[in-house]
Amino acid sequence: MGSSSVEAAAGPDLLVRSHESLLAGMRAMDGLARGARFEEFPEGGLASRCDVPVPVVCVLFLPRAPPDPLEVLRSARKFFGRTTWWRCVTPASVRGDVVGPAEALRLKAGPGEPGMSLAPLAPAPPGPRKLRIEMVRDQDQLHDYHRVVGEAFSLPVFGVRAVLPRVPDVKNRETPAFRLLVGYEGDEPVASSAVVVSHRVASIYMVGTRGDFRNRGYGRAITRAAAEIGRQEGCTSAYLQATQKGRPMYEAMGFRKLTDYPEWFARPGPAGAVGGTLRLLALAFRRGG
Repeated sequence: MGSSSVEAAAGPDLLVRSHESLLAGMRAMDGLARGARFEEFPEGGLASRCDVPVPVVCVLFLPRAPPDPLEVLRSARKFFGRTTWWRCVTPASVRGDVVGPAEALRLKAGPGEPGMSLAPLAPAPPGPRKLRIEMVRDQDQLHDYHRVVGEAFSLPVFGVRAVLPRVPDVKNRETPAFRLLVGYEGDEPVASSAVVVSHRVASIYMVGTRGDFRNRGYGRAITRAAAEIGRQEGCTSAYLQATQKGRPMYEAMGFRKLTDYPEWFARPGPAGAVGGTLRLLALAFRRGG
């Protein structure tokens, strides 16, 4: 079954709500990243950027085809500026409308990723006995979170800290906020995830486990913990974008693909070590793991 057929079979409501939750996650970056800015586009499109030029937080998401995709991409290019490495992402059903304009502007096609949904949400089963999962509420826990994400994705901690410099303010926000979860084995931080709850969907991000602690069920447990936050707040599904490495775990948990997300990069990024670091940061901050 093709990606567009999968979208149709999933039913419009689930996919629409999943996309609205992803858009809420983009807007929630103003509670995490420094200098977060946004611009809205026709048919629900949204561009977000911040002071760190990582293509996941500097992204244009088009959940539906705009009337003039070429004009939208040109406007987005102005919004991001010449020095920002950004990307355009769409669901598979919009690809045909965007691919021509993207090529006309010499955007470089990326590999894309599948969007995967878990529905309905059942209560999370008990996790591994040695794993303790906590929500990040202070700077010490945030430092632990940085360490896990850095080691899980082979990133310099300073790069992770630049993207996530502060503890999310969950209580004082009127709009959806990120909740960051860190898993501990004893006093050692070993696993991470994040979740944004909106439109009865728990959107899950940054699932990672440090190398020495893999194959112990920690990644699955901290993913379920993120989904459980959503379930307790009325969500009927969880949603994420999966890397090829993470997809088998999510499928074993019951996630199923709703659509693919083709992507186009506005430029290939800086060369050398800096470019490699930015690409790894992009991988870490994809929707899932």
